[in-house]
Amino acid sequence: MRCLNCHAEGISSTNQYCPKCGAHLPALQQNLLPEQTRLKADTYQIEYALGRGGFGITYRGYHIGLEQPVAIKEYYPQELAHRHSNNGGLTVPQNKTEMYQRWLTRFLREGRILAKLNHPSLVRVQDLFEERNTAYLVMELLSGKTLGQELDEQPGKKLDPQRVREIITPLVSALAATHQAGVYHLDLKPDNILLTPEGRIVLIDFGAAKQESAAIGPTRSTRAFTPDYAPPELIGNQAIGPESDIFELGMLLHQMLTGTLPPPALSRLMGEPWEPQLEEPWQSLVASALPLQKNQRPNNISEWWKTAASQANSSGNMRSAKQPLPKPQVPPPILKPLPTSASGPGKGAVDLRGYFILPELQAQGMVRRLGRGKIKNVLLLNQELAVVCACGGAALFNLSSGEPLWEIDCPADSGTVSLDGKLLALGWEQAIYLWDLTTGQFLRQLKGHTDSVRSVAFSPDGKFLASGSVDNTVRLWDTATGRELRQLCAHTSSVTSVAFS
Repeated sequence: MRCLNCHAEGISSTNQYCPKCGAHLPALQQNLLPEQTRLKADTYQIEYALGRGGFGITYRGYHIGLEQPVAIKEYYPQELAHRHSNNGGLTVPQNKTEMYQRWLTRFLREGRILAKLNHPSLVRVQDLFEERNTAYLVMELLSGKTLGQELDEQPGKKLDPQRVREIITPLVSALAATHQAGVYHLDLKPDNILLTPEGRIVLIDFGAAKQESAAIGPTRSTRAFTPDYAPPELIGNQAIGPESDIFELGMLLHQMLTGTLPPPALSRLMGEPWEPQLEEPWQSLVASALPLQKNQRPNNISEWWKTAASQANSSGNMRSAKQPLPKPQVPPPILKPLPTSASGPGKGAVDLRGYFILPELQAQGMVRRLGRGKIKNVLLLNQELAVVCACGGAALFNLSSGEPLWEIDCPADSGTVSLDGKLLALGWEQAIYLWDLTTGQFLRQLKGHTDSVRSVAFSPDGKFLASGSVDNTVRLWDTATGRELRQLCAHTSSVTSVAFS
């Protein structure tokens, strides 16, 4: 058996917990297709699961006629569908059918995209078919480890420059081929790059891939991209292009060379200062790849990789590692505006001004200020305003000027604003702090969880608050009284995200 958390192999089927990472194995194995399940009229047979994510499960399978092992990726968005116990097919609630079909179309497009591309650094597709109310993508079975695993094994989680070149060069070649076909990967990160024992560098998981000039769409249930690596236009649902992949490759390149990621695009948009400090030619490569504005980046990935190094020491063309980069201009709004009328979203938060302190901190003699600390959540109210929740509290920022309009000193690990902008909930350790954003008044503390609160969410009308915790429960609260209304206890591990339909 294989652990779907840490991917440890050869675990006995009698084990309840993974000997490497301690994960509860029966929980990870829920809703998988049983071993020896036959697919496509007995063409393929399932052996065991290799991995799972929010949109699907990948199995090690077997082509019965050809007697060859294969990888079989099943479309299974767990938020939208349920496994039928009798035939293994998927059932979808009526209110989720439209979303399910939209993501199914994307899954099928991923298979067709890969099938058209023939490149040694792209996984080869062998078959694509639909049955059991879902779809299956059959690919060559590759062994090896991910780039993420290789980085984790290195001192400082970084690679020497020669190894970086060996990995980036074939990736650039593969991406150039996809860009020529008008397709962009949009989820470049260490876990999506496979290093085989034969020396192949293979780009996998085109689940976020898009056609030229496409946008994500007005709604989505789960992000198909990774926010820590994503460029602003991808986060803001704007038109994408080769510049978008170049941004993500620049983030990845910096991580491979230094062991650390640059700040995410959202943090930089909100004023966090950053510029690369690398030796040439890496300084020029990373600096040219990571401007926040798409039109300031190269639009040809091959030329970016080939010419930046040769130009690195040319006078007037590229800056050296010790020369500061020019301060970036404030980018144009990347978010679709939301209404901010008296009844519109965020009105209370928009009108509030001032500085506020949690009463229990004030009682301990604190005047000002706890400090903002590490960003935990960003709540976008409209194209100009965002509420930022951090370890030290919450603040409303003007995205154009970077100025805070109001600040609340109250420890926070998670946070949410009601749809009407009148209430703010901040979760910290075992408690939830509820604030009135029309007055800045602290309302009440919600207590009941026995371990840290990881996520909070208001119902659309603001009457109820849901919270998820490390104590494995979801709890529902009455915001007017602070009374706990309900407790959901079926989870076998921490609940890290909650939301209302």
